[in-house]
Amino acid sequence: MEGIQLRPFAMLEDAAMADLGMQLAHAHKAYPGQTHLSQEFGFPVATNLGSLPLSNSQTEGQSWSHFFVQHRLLQRLRAGITRCGEDLDDGFLLAAMDPLAARANQILEGHVPSPTMLHGDLWLGNCGMSRDREVVIFDPAGWLGDPEFDLAFEGWDAGRGFPGFSEPFYQAYHAVIPKEPGFEERHRLYQLFHFLNHMCIYGIEYYPFVKR
Repeated sequence: MEGIQLRPFAMLEDAAMADLGMQLAHAHKAYPGQTHLSQEFGFPVATNLGSLPLSNSQTEGQSWSHFFVQHRLLQRLRAGITRCGEDLDDGFLLAAMDPLAARANQILEGHVPSPTMLHGDLWLGNCGMSRDREVVIFDPAGWLGDPEFDLAFEGWDAGRGFPGFSEPFYQAYHAVIPKEPGFEERHRLYQLFHFLNHMCIYGIEYYPFVKR
């Protein structure tokens, strides 16, 4: 099978970032209502985020808030407690479970996105530009969810290993899909999921980012 030949460092160019942001937004806009897979959040088959499986259980009629809180946020929180339990002696995560669920449901209340096919793990290392100057994305952790979830690495500061994109990416994206009210709070919530996921994979070093 022939692979895609990528241009080194090309995605650091503002034009490449803007092109990716625009194309991602158009893909997000095109997808709702045009899938034979499902109209429910999740996915018909199991997928992974990094080395960890995603709980993709689909239930007819479940809200986005219910799916995200139960099958994403709390699932990773429980996994994080299991993964780092011996290194956590303050009981913070266990005590935070119920308040976090309540706050997350409050943040997502009234937010009704269409189930949209996501990349699921979209950061700078999972994209590139071909020799033909076409932007490409790869290594997905795909499932059907809120398009805003694919923007969760914006402002990522938990180490230098998983950078998000530069401002031209987000400007181009939001020129096609403007921010809706409450975007910033949802963004922090979706980023918290990634902090938890990284803690489950890499360990206690991500705990300070989860705790704050």
